[in-house]
Amino acid sequence: MTNVLTQVEKHLLRLKTPSQYMGGEVNAVVQEWRPSRVRFALCFPDTYAIGMSNQGFRVLYHLLNERYEDLLCERSFAPWPDMEQVLRENKIPLYSLENYRALSEFDCVGFSLQNETSYTNLLNMLDLAGISLHASERLHREPIVIAGGTGAVTPEPLGEFVDCFLLGEGEEVLPAFLHLLGVWRGRLPLGVLDQYRPEPALSSRDVYAADQFTLDFKWIQSSGLGTRALTRQEFLLLCSRAVPGCYVPSMYEVAYDVHGLISSIKPKAEGVPARVKKNSLGNLNTAYYPTRQILPYCEVVQDRVTIEVMRGCTEGCRYCQAGMIDRPQRYRTPETVLRLAKELVRNTGYDEISLLSLSSSDHPQLLDMMKLLQVEFAGKHVSVALPSLRINDQLQHLPSITKNVRKGGLTMAPETGSERLRRVINKWITQDDLINGARAAMTNGYTTIKFYMMIGLPTETEDDIRESAKLLNDMAQMARTLGRKNMDINVTVSLFVPKSFTPFQWEPMMPREQIERHASLLRSLVKARSIRLRLGDYPTSWLEAIFSRGDRKLSAAIEVAWRMGCRFDAWDEHCRLDLWEQAMREVGLSADFYIHRERGHDEVLPWDMISVGTNKRTLWDERVRSRLEEYTRDCSGHTPGCVACGIDPLTCRTGIDQPEDGMDSKMERRASVRYAPEFKTRVAQRKQLDQVAQRVFR
Repeated sequence: MTNVLTQVEKHLLRLKTPSQYMGGEVNAVVQEWRPSRVRFALCFPDTYAIGMSNQGFRVLYHLLNERYEDLLCERSFAPWPDMEQVLRENKIPLYSLENYRALSEFDCVGFSLQNETSYTNLLNMLDLAGISLHASERLHREPIVIAGGTGAVTPEPLGEFVDCFLLGEGEEVLPAFLHLLGVWRGRLPLGVLDQYRPEPALSSRDVYAADQFTLDFKWIQSSGLGTRALTRQEFLLLCSRAVPGCYVPSMYEVAYDVHGLISSIKPKAEGVPARVKKNSLGNLNTAYYPTRQILPYCEVVQDRVTIEVMRGCTEGCRYCQAGMIDRPQRYRTPETVLRLAKELVRNTGYDEISLLSLSSSDHPQLLDMMKLLQVEFAGKHVSVALPSLRINDQLQHLPSITKNVRKGGLTMAPETGSERLRRVINKWITQDDLINGARAAMTNGYTTIKFYMMIGLPTETEDDIRESAKLLNDMAQMARTLGRKNMDINVTVSLFVPKSFTPFQWEPMMPREQIERHASLLRSLVKARSIRLRLGDYPTSWLEAIFSRGDRKLSAAIEVAWRMGCRFDAWDEHCRLDLWEQAMREVGLSADFYIHRERGHDEVLPWDMISVGTNKRTLWDERVRSRLEEYTRDCSGHTPGCVACGIDPLTCRTGIDQPEDGMDSKMERRASVRYAPEFKTRVAQRKQLDQVAQRVFR
């Protein structure tokens, strides 16, 4: 084992932002490499600046190093092209930032996947580390390569390169997996797994039962782990059987029909689950959260204190993958958030706190939380940012909840200015909500309003684009009327990409010519100088559209594109659409097959062996309702009540603001299920929805 940094130091001054390759930051954790510790490299397949801003990445790093004496976690990031050149020219392996060890020396290398445009970086990092690219070709002593994160819910395009995927939230499953790995590698005794034995006396449906993450000991015992040496494939088979949420691609047989469609996805061995269910924490309020976080030496995207106040969203936007895969909705109490905020500010010295969630205004105690934070940090020059306020009902409270909030900009995400199209995508915002919200922001000191919008949505017409332009122009006119001549309206327009596990997963992406026509129309109609339009880049959306619903055949295209030089595909200046098109041709695949083809109702989708909770029937019904332009109400305290989306209703907080509903505040587990008033109506409507689907869809 050698310290790789000694080989790199003499080249650092040639590099852009050399500090990102040096480590040694404040609050970084450097542990001794003892034989009795499992060595885990936590890798982010993008730059240090982006990776160190990722919430999940930080949580897992500090969790493993602070809570587990027998686990060691070190970081590594994708090197920028100038650093890649240094590593390759000097035959220096990619290394970790704590002990500067080559990634090939670790027991396990894990990638945090956030989107589909980082796949070539993952291959590049493996190659720079000297780790075999193909999972089937790795030798026994090479690291086990795993992946997780939101980008892992459609794992098949990386199925040839990743040994196994840990699906869902990693705070519980990752330590358990690493302990199992440690026993297999001979670093830990078999007894370390006893903490994951199930308690037979407790029922999973008991309201007051303690949540416990468990492994399936039936398969651990029958495998002979701890008594005989398992081969690499035997260990991966054990993982697929014994570890909840562990998807091992090599343990599944994927069959295709003559049209290139998947005909079946079947487990190869007994005990391998036909559907792998993602993991989710039972209680966010009591979950670990790091309060002594790393302070980077160079600029990063999120250079502030961040606190996750809520996880999951039940708004039901039909285009939104995160809202479908992160359920159930769980939250931290105001008292817990205050405690975390005080510790984080004390340990980091930051002067801004950002409260994170998919929709902070859905937190049932948001106002109480803001009041506690305002009292605590009054006069201390610490501001609080709310990056995700929902427009329709919380902005009326803007003056009271933003008294001490930094008044830079307010973000709104109407997605479109067309009320008709908002019904299609299930976005519960009216024109009046938008106008009143913007007026509240302008009159309460905000200097910038940022809009997130999309073009290319299903059923979108040029009339919808005209309504979007009118909304923006009306906002600019209102600013002038209110005397806010310096008000900036920044509009980011992304291209709609159909995603797996959403009601629009069956939709084709709008053709490029039509997208460009709609984009040109929007540009021509937006007149005010105060409006700054930024439209999404087609090449990156093209890549997303291929891989977000891709199958295992795409592994070959990824490898060819990487060998041609594709890197950092999420960066506009680096994305080479011409090379990707060539790679697809070389492996005999059609981009249109993945991007512009409507999927059939009965088609086997490449992610059908995965369960994220929200069931396929619910998603299909929501797709049909989009054509009827029907809203589905948010079930989380606003309906209130369960509409049976597929998530276990006993673990969901629907109706939490109804005291008689019987939700235990500490366990966040319901005593009984309260169904929404429209639940029976929605079930009875299914026959009608099927008839509409036959008429509308192919």
